[in-house]
Amino acid sequence: MPTNNLMTFAITCDRLQLKVENGKEIWATLMYGSRRVSPSELQSRCDVEDHFEEEDPFSTFVREDPDSGCYRTDLPTGTVYFIQTAGFEYFFTQGGRIPSYFENLSEIVHETARNNCEGRIILPPNNALANGSFGHESEAIKIAPDLELIQGENSRYRLLAEDGSVMAAVMVQNGRVETTFATMRYRNQGLEEQLVDRIQSLISAKPKRQARRDFDATDMEP
Repeated sequence: MPTNNLMTFAITCDRLQLKVENGKEIWATLMYGSRRVSPSELQSRCDVEDHFEEEDPFSTFVREDPDSGCYRTDLPTGTVYFIQTAGFEYFFTQGGRIPSYFENLSEIVHETARNNCEGRIILPPNNALANGSFGHESEAIKIAPDLELIQGENSRYRLLAEDGSVMAAVMVQNGRVETTFATMRYRNQGLEEQLVDRIQSLISAKPKRQARRDFDATDMEP
């Protein structure tokens, strides 16, 4: 039986999108607003064992699926936790209520569809839409009024508009710009090329020996 005050299982992503009014918009809002958390945090807030079978408990489920991830989305209506695995999400809420809050995020989610690997580089750090592509990342750090740096297995730089929306992004691997992407409304304006030149200048200006990053991936559980 569920334990008092723990969140309980509410719905899967497929049923949310197909069976609930505005389900696709609700799913998009939950995904884009998410950040990755440790399995221990999710277990402390959600009655996961009540959902998973005794012969296949949550701990075994997470350990045996290396692509699984635990996420949290904070909404005006409350917090939602979810587990992502094999392209599916399992949502947990207070009282098992079906999430209903949504924002108009169709454009940004379209840009970062799961089969669009390049588009994922515009996402916030540790976001569920990345489907684990970037591993564990640091929080975004503003290194200029219009530029953010996200550090992880690789580095991502996001170019921001005045309203805070993302215009373009690049990903740097082994000191080289490997991936570039501009959002739909800012394409064909030369932003990608300008951003690449800007980032390459930053990279070339860095000393060869860099201080250890503040973010330590071991601080988060796998």
